[in-house]
Amino acid sequence: MKTEMDFYISDIRQIERDLYRNGNSNIPKFTNKDGNIRSQDSKLMTDPHTGIVYVLPSHAGVSANEIFDGGRNRWKIKANTPIPSGLAIAVDLVNAGHVHIVATRRMKQSEYIALLETMFEKAQKIVNIESELALNKANLSGRRA
Repeated sequence: MKTEMDFYISDIRQIERDLYRNGNSNIPKFTNKDGNIRSQDSKLMTDPHTGIVYVLPSHAGVSANEIFDGGRNRWKIKANTPIPSGLAIAVDLVNAGHVHIVATRRMKQSEYIALLETMFEKAQKIVNIESELALNKANLSGRRA
């Protein structure tokens, strides 16, 4: 399992390169079938008195990748997309091109999901896989992702 030492939290305020996220045929997915953030995706805490689930700031978050894997039901968030206040990018130092979209402060799970939705509201579903593979390869050519 990766630790906080395997990531660094970036201070960029907009996406520097296209990011890819899994989804389904209609939307990029951030939640499980019950509409909740998976516990392995973020550091969660449930208030024992209210039952409200909070996302805590950490290196853990919803993952995305700079490298398009050619899979179906992939969504692209374009470079230069703003990163909403309350979110940041945690760069994976072990797996090149892999990032987590993390909470920068304690927030309700519903707020975290809403911020992710805002960030991905203009995401595009990849329909031409071969074309996207070529474009992604060209965009990353000569760079370490």
